[in-house]
Amino acid sequence: MNFGRKKKTAAYPWRQNFRDEKLLPDLKIVRTHFIYNAVTVGLLCVFLGLFIYQEYDISVRAEVLKGLQAEVRKETPADKKNQADSANFSRDLNRVMEGVRFADAPVRPELFFAELAKAQVPNGRYVSMSFSRVATDEDPAMASYQLTLDGSMAPTAENSAPAEIGAFIGKLRGMPVWKNCERNVELVTSAPSEDLSIFNYTIKLTWKAGNKEVAK
Repeated sequence: MNFGRKKKTAAYPWRQNFRDEKLLPDLKIVRTHFIYNAVTVGLLCVFLGLFIYQEYDISVRAEVLKGLQAEVRKETPADKKNQADSANFSRDLNRVMEGVRFADAPVRPELFFAELAKAQVPNGRYVSMSFSRVATDEDPAMASYQLTLDGSMAPTAENSAPAEIGAFIGKLRGMPVWKNCERNVELVTSAPSEDLSIFNYTIKLTWKAGNKEVAK
């Protein structure tokens, strides 16, 4: 046993390092910069693919839109004609239905219009007529009928236009064609025209069901 002696370490032989680290080849299995480049190229390919797809999709949609616009332009004249025909048909249908409703009134339509023609005065003019029928809940057969008459009246040498309208209303109330009906003639509106030459009026004639026969 060696007491008081220091343990000696083994000395390795000295060697001079003549290697140039910069000139030695890279021994890494996978180089880091290669991974970065691969990821970058992959992302660029994905974005390029998305861009190309979007451009293609936009071009396809644009072509479809052009086709639809051309189809709309092609069908627009026919559609406008169909709308005009539909409006004319609805107007004519309303006229026919109005005539049917009027024919069901207790006063024969042809005689009623004949009496209206007789009641007209030379200085007056009919503009339009509108007929309606209103049935009651108690007795649908006892319906009330209404004829709205729009026209104009000019003054005479003896009377003003409002006075002539009043006399005309009196003639309407006394028409023989509906003397067996409960009836009423009402002046709704009366106003002078812009040049004050005539008076425009609206008269409402109403009556209820009664004897359809005209008094002799």
